[in-house]
Amino acid sequence: MALAENEMVIKNVRITTFGKQTIYTAQAFPGGTDPTKYYSLNAILPKNHPQLPEIEKKLLSVAMAKWPQKGAAVLKAAKLIGKVPLRDGDAKAEYDGFEGNMFLSARSKDRPTVFDNLRNPVVEGDPNAPYDGCYADIKVSFYAYDKGNNGIGSGLKGVQFRANGDRFSGAGKPADADDFDEIAAPSDDDINS
Repeated sequence: MALAENEMVIKNVRITTFGKQTIYTAQAFPGGTDPTKYYSLNAILPKNHPQLPEIEKKLLSVAMAKWPQKGAAVLKAAKLIGKVPLRDGDAKAEYDGFEGNMFLSARSKDRPTVFDNLRNPVVEGDPNAPYDGCYADIKVSFYAYDKGNNGIGSGLKGVQFRANGDRFSGAGKPADADDFDEIAAPSDDDINS
């Protein structure tokens, strides 16, 4: 099946929904003012991911289609205020997997199609169903918007499981030893009291 000009399949990314499995259940953004429920994920890509140049071209293409005379300038300004789906993961370094990488946020009001590695439709809990921390391919569509601020968004169309990865906890990075004080061993009196 041919992709639309604003669509692409981004291959071999790690996915996370911050522990909410929102590719299976639509949810409102926690702490947000918009009560709309979305299916969503973040795709983590290494900074040398081979499809990053293609993603950048798609972002520019949709900006130029929306704002023919000033699309490049609008895209540049949108990047400065975080109104683009592709961002530097160091801005979310407190979350597992983001530091040192890029990430792409995608969401949809409509349920995305979700597949195992053999292209069979799956639901949460099925063998080879995508989960937080696994490697996957995702299909997204990019679009420009001018509601509030000008920006570029990405719609989540589908997710295909690619390979297992360490599950993300959704609670941020684990504690380091330096987060704690050294505690002297308890005396026999402390143990027996």
